[in-house]
Amino acid sequence: MRPKQQQNHSSTHYSRHDMKALVIGMGIGQLYRDIYARKGWTVVTVDTVKPADFTDVRDVIDTDFDVAHVCTPNFLHKHHASMAADRAKIVFVEKPGVSDALAWGMLTNQNKQAKIVMVKNNQHRSEIEDLKILAANSTLIDINWINENRVPGPGTWFTTEKDAWGGVSRDLMPHLISIYIALSGRDYEETPTDIICHRKWTLEDLIAAGTEYGTIDPEGVYDVDDHASMSFQIGERQFILNACWRNAKEDDRAIHFDDSSHPLGLCPEDAYERMIDTALANLHNEDYWYEQMLQDMFIHRMMEKLSDAYSKTVSN
Repeated sequence: MRPKQQQNHSSTHYSRHDMKALVIGMGIGQLYRDIYARKGWTVVTVDTVKPADFTDVRDVIDTDFDVAHVCTPNFLHKHHASMAADRAKIVFVEKPGVSDALAWGMLTNQNKQAKIVMVKNNQHRSEIEDLKILAANSTLIDINWINENRVPGPGTWFTTEKDAWGGVSRDLMPHLISIYIALSGRDYEETPTDIICHRKWTLEDLIAAGTEYGTIDPEGVYDVDDHASMSFQIGERQFILNACWRNAKEDDRAIHFDDSSHPLGLCPEDAYERMIDTALANLHNEDYWYEQMLQDMFIHRMMEKLSDAYSKTVSN
């Protein structure tokens, strides 16, 4: 039986001026920098390209951070998370974590001096409790993140399997899986009833069509999945998770219940702050961190299943 999840501490605000945050990677890392700046924390940033305090984590002498965020490209996550674990009490790693569940287990076991956790910001949306009630009273729950045309940086590391480990299965599906965990009441079924993962587009298609997200490297690589779905059955309820970068028709970023739908825009900034505050409030609650590990390992295993399904389509 899974331990009871600790209550979300959305009313707790860690704004002491003596608290410090380390942010590695200034893409989404800018969001965290702004959050901590508003809290009155000291924020130290690292990036090799974008403006930051340092260009190398090894140059950060201060080793007494309360929180660190790893926001670098996927293939650098494990390296930077290990370095951050020597400098912070809690290390948040952006999705998709690391390459697989085994690597995640090794990362956390080898760095027990810090609490290492995947970012699951969507579980901290302000409306999540209402969505749980809707899910509990529905027989079909469709969790969709279907884009008309938002392939991230075609031809760059985002769409290169050796660097990103996968496409939409590593970019969008981790968010949908974390929402599924939350809406299931965390009594989630761990065996999917159906998995689909394939690539519909080519780099040439995207060069011709353009993209609404990032820039295209016409000399780059596009060898990852761009459409994925998986289903879970919990008693009478069926959860279907659908994600794609480009369908050339229209967006469908929403959760559809039996009799209603709830839009899923980009996750609000206050959800990230609640995620941070909840982790800090539970710093010494081992049940909380055990639950986080269960969820993180589950998400990694599901991403591996998607990758396996994709490999079969490529080999065929």
